[in-house]
Amino acid sequence: MALWGMVAALLASLLFVVGVKAGRARQQDAAAALAAACDIGAGPCAVSIGGVGAEVDVSPRPIPLAAPLDVTVRFRGGAPSAAEIAITSVTMDMGTTTIPLTSTRPGTLQGRGSLPVCVVGEMTWLAELSLADRPGGVTRLRFDTRTP
Repeated sequence: MALWGMVAALLASLLFVVGVKAGRARQQDAAAALAAACDIGAGPCAVSIGGVGAEVDVSPRPIPLAAPLDVTVRFRGGAPSAAEIAITSVTMDMGTTTIPLTSTRPGTLQGRGSLPVCVVGEMTWLAELSLADRPGGVTRLRFDTRTP
């Protein structure tokens, strides 16, 4: 019985170390993505996505929690028929908020969603914009929110 207890303790320790290392790797990936991402909370972001130039904008500013958030993407060139923006918190696990974007007029996609409320004062978010019909059609944006 003592041998099985030791095996269980070693296995639990191994799983803990693997979990910590995986968490650190995710944090490093998020930090690298944040460093390269445009701050959509500060103003519109000019991006290149799927071989096309675009401007991504949100309103209102500051970006609210638990209130409507409008996302607009204006393309310079051939716009896709649809896209989505997936928003996750880097600060803590708040799940993923996915906002579908659909064509509202030629060259423009729009969508509306809302972010979950968090009791933590300041949160950093990573938004990943992806195009439905374009290979390589992904770009990342960042922003911060503050709970009053």
